[in-house]
Amino acid sequence: MSLLVLAPHPDDEVLGCARLMVHAQARGEVVAIAWLTDGGGSHGDLPPASRAALVARRRSEALAGLAALGLRPVATRFLGLPDGALAHHADAARQEVAVFAAACGARTLVVTDRDDGHPDHRAACALADRIAVPRRYSYPVSGRYDGQDTTPPPGARVIPPRPGERKRAALLCHASQMAEDALYPLTLATIERFCAAPEVFLPWPGDSR
Repeated sequence: MSLLVLAPHPDDEVLGCARLMVHAQARGEVVAIAWLTDGGGSHGDLPPASRAALVARRRSEALAGLAALGLRPVATRFLGLPDGALAHHADAARQEVAVFAAACGARTLVVTDRDDGHPDHRAACALADRIAVPRRYSYPVSGRYDGQDTTPPPGARVIPPRPGERKRAALLCHASQMAEDALYPLTLATIERFCAAPEVFLPWPGDSR
């Protein structure tokens, strides 16, 4: 059994799926993560050298976040597609994700929700619709940034917070996103909101559960 998490940007996997990944590994499942874009657009239009440094930093932060969750080993893949332009690289992304999913024996795939505000999140959901795995779920992220109602809808799989969990520590590893010049700053209040809320996974239309 294998769980494949699709994260449009480094940090989406922790924001939406930290508890799910920990629970899956505790059950003996292989956890695999594919980061679809390079995350280099999180601070706006940067000079090439600064952008390359940010991309490298975000990769390092993503791996540190997994270690903070206690996830070892994990199958990982950085596709490195341009942040903000995933929809323009959908075919290349789908092909690479399909190969990765087959290589790690993915039985369950989770991806950001089709109603999320960020275009990369919606593009990730669209490409997941073309990946052949037995079970798929989507996880909402954008609404919690915006403080929207996060009441789980009927039929959703819900994982509530638990004492002693490491989700907060994992999010704090993403220090680049806590800077004031980040376009979507990961403030301490935002981190607390994600940690206090349940993780929600919406069943995929047409998939068996």
